Amino acid sequence: MPVESKQPDARKELRNNLSTLLKPRSLVCVGGSQALGCIKASRRSGFKGKIWVVNPKIRPVEGATSVASVFDIPTPPDAALIALSAEKTPKVVSDLAKIGTKGAVSIASGFAEVDEKGKKLQEEIKKASGSMAFLGPNGMGMINFFDGIAVWGSDNHMNKVEGDGAAFISQSGAFLYNSSNVENGFPMGYAISTGNQAVIDLSDCIDVVLRDKRVRAIGIYIEGISDAQSLGKACWKAVQKKVPIIALRGTSNKISEKATSSHTGSMIVDDGLWEAFKMKYCIVEVKTPKALVETLKLITISGIPKGNRLGAVTYSGGLNNLIASQASEHGLALPDISISNKKKLKSIMPSTVPIANPFDMNFPFSSRSGISMENGEAIAEAINIFAKGMADILVFFIDIPRKGDLEIYKIWLPSIENLDFLAKKLKIPIVVGAPFPEGIEPEIRQTLIKKGVAPLLGFSEILTALGTSVSWKEKSKNLTKKKYPELVTSLKKSKLKSNIKNEFQSKNDLKVYGINFPKYKKTNKKNISKTLNGMKYPVALKILSNKILHKSEMGGVKLNLINESYVLKASAEIEKSYTNTYDSNFPSEFLLEEMVTFESDEYIIGAKKDSTMGLSVIFGKGGTNVEANKDFRILLSPIATWELKTVLESYKIKEGSKPFRELKKMICMVEKYAITNFKKFRSLDLNPVVITNKREALALDALLIRE
Repeated sequence: MPVESKQPDARKELRNNLSTLLKPRSLVCVGGSQALGCIKASRRSGFKGKIWVVNPKIRPVEGATSVASVFDIPTPPDAALIALSAEKTPKVVSDLAKIGTKGAVSIASGFAEVDEKGKKLQEEIKKASGSMAFLGPNGMGMINFFDGIAVWGSDNHMNKVEGDGAAFISQSGAFLYNSSNVENGFPMGYAISTGNQAVIDLSDCIDVVLRDKRVRAIGIYIEGISDAQSLGKACWKAVQKKVPIIALRGTSNKISEKATSSHTGSMIVDDGLWEAFKMKYCIVEVKTPKALVETLKLITISGIPKGNRLGAVTYSGGLNNLIASQASEHGLALPDISISNKKKLKSIMPSTVPIANPFDMNFPFSSRSGISMENGEAIAEAINIFAKGMADILVFFIDIPRKGDLEIYKIWLPSIENLDFLAKKLKIPIVVGAPFPEGIEPEIRQTLIKKGVAPLLGFSEILTALGTSVSWKEKSKNLTKKKYPELVTSLKKSKLKSNIKNEFQSKNDLKVYGINFPKYKKTNKKNISKTLNGMKYPVALKILSNKILHKSEMGGVKLNLINESYVLKASAEIEKSYTNTYDSNFPSEFLLEEMVTFESDEYIIGAKKDSTMGLSVIFGKGGTNVEANKDFRILLSPIATWELKTVLESYKIKEGSKPFRELKKMICMVEKYAITNFKKFRSLDLNPVVITNKREALALDALLIRE
């Protein structure tokens, strides 16, 4: 059942204090050189609040008042930077909490990410912090670029952001440090390093930055999840506020099968569960740091397109071919120009310019009407004719020469100076995209940003940013105006032993919930002939054992048995296979089941309980090769109708068809069983599930594991 890791009132107070930490009026720094870096960065950015530095030597510190102890501070500071060793940190946290500090950052490592001693130190911090919003340890801290304040262990990268921007919240301090230090024309409003999340976690940070109306997008670097329920709720709030969350995932169970936690101590989530979580809470994922930056840049500066129709303007036929060949891979469409607009363009463009989308304007040119590169207004009008009524987003693919030749610079620059005029006219997002990563100089990037035009860098990253934003727009439709879909979660790992139900027991338990099976009977080797009375051939014979998970692998399943002699022969073969594989203590029990005729694919429907994500339901391709193929999708409970539709249609099972209705019904029955028996349930598999010639869904095998 749903469980909160923190009491609602306590969490509310923590988040209110975190809000103060992100925009403090006063600051105390405890430590040496890193504390000094924090002071210098904050002052240089324009922070006017009071700053104290705790220094036992009471030496003068530029821009701050030195005190011997936190107890010497006359008024409780809003924020604190703790730049001390792991061993010294808990005591300082306790002292800061006692004087009423609202929030604190610890940048030290050597805690839960290291060893048992570190775990104990982290627990001490957690207990000592009280209601104080403690960020870390093992992180970098936070920078508020909007308002010019750094609770951050370094003296660098403090360019203030004017207007709207993005928040970047990272479970990796080094990754955040590097991304905030790169000049890329990216309006980053908040940079927050969560570290080990001893108190404040990713969900708290998302919730609080959403309170700032200047935040138009949130980027997260995520390795593991400490509280899926809380994170899901924060992500759902972001959808309601129309703020996309773009994720870059740092750890996958595919490459870290032996790992149970990330380097910050958060639980690594199974790849399938992560995909289900993204789907449920409208998180869109990118694969590279550069793609993350460009996507946030697009959304923050130009905005989110209403649809996937791309209008592409270029200066190269080769570039046109690249766009046309790769656009669909990113979910982008290239619609044709309207007939009337084609006629208008043909009247003003040179005969050498093909009128199509992508639109190669053949720069530099001089048209019949005298349009040239220097005539920015005329170029803007030509692009307006091209995109009007056709595109949801317009990208001007162009690399702008550097200033080495002033005349060239003058020639090329006018073609982009009227793009803000064009954006107002078309009422769609406008982007200048440089196919090469260094194709737009910093000065021009800043000019474009002021015009509300995103300067995107790198061909593949441009298409990724466009596709990702379009994907978010489409997915968000399913969550807006909906009640928060609270997960069925259990935050504690079960210590009970697994209780495997054999197939007969499993089917008896599940059929009560309306799950249909072929006719089956339990028997033993002495009563096979008697049990066969009243059954239709062909039949299947299966071993019954509470120790065997996969019957087929040990030769415990015989199919298409057409008479009694075949069945008896099969029983002897199964017994021999068992004794050769295990021991002489043959269980002597079998399941007899009537075979069914079907022409459908074989599917698997299952459910599993996870300590982090709670209850999940599985659907996909089944059969004997299910483990090897792993062609299935995972859904987190409670399952929404749109989620079921999305998954079933991904297997080409059309909505409205009887197979769709039958499979949907069985999935819902499996979920109902798992929820009803949640405390004692561990996992179940129905494999294979088939659609019979009578168009009914039947589960041919069942494996139920309880606690």
